[in-house]
Amino acid sequence: MFKKTLSWDEMDKTTLSLTTLIDEYITTCRLEGKSPKTIRGYREKLLRFARAVGGTLADFSLPRVRDYIASVQKARKYEGHPYQLVGDEPVSMMTVRNHVRILTAFAAWLEREEYTKSNLLARLRAPKAPRKVMQTLTPEEISSMLACFNTNTATGCKNAAIVCLFLDTRLRCAELLQFKLPDLHLEDGWLKVMGKGQKERIVPFGNRCARLCESSAKMAQD
Repeated sequence: MFKKTLSWDEMDKTTLSLTTLIDEYITTCRLEGKSPKTIRGYREKLLRFARAVGGTLADFSLPRVRDYIASVQKARKYEGHPYQLVGDEPVSMMTVRNHVRILTAFAAWLEREEYTKSNLLARLRAPKAPRKVMQTLTPEEISSMLACFNTNTATGCKNAAIVCLFLDTRLRCAELLQFKLPDLHLEDGWLKVMGKGQKERIVPFGNRCARLCESSAKMAQD
């Protein structure tokens, strides 16, 4: 007797390994061009959920996810971290919201790939995060900070230029590390940077920053 081969629609997908599905989703994210840092965050949080709730797609449900998010809200900052000390401070609301965002993105992918008939987390809502006013540095504080660097040395001038770039452009650390010197236009006061989501943009900066960058480049050549 030949065993009937089930079609995709007839298969019981609830028995599929959750970790296997996560690996497939991470591969999709990598092919879509998401950054290594983003992919690491997705993988860490999804596998943390898989370890907490179970091992198959049947365990990925709205009630289980809500219970899991509630447990994340009660967790302490750096809990389970191999190097950081755990204190009494709870995880931030932004961390909780990131867990929700990643899980809902995974649920949407499961529906698109027809592992589920609908988006299982369509009704999941992230908790509200408090809105805080950003405390900016005063001109005196900025001058005091830059005065810490000896701009007559190559290292001091380079560090002052880096700090000044951060202050003028609000670049992310990864963006500053990745941009190339040909993308830096000192005479016109702008640089071209490849940002998050592989989105390129033009960022202006001031005259002081341009002078520091020019001096740093000259010292590096000497």
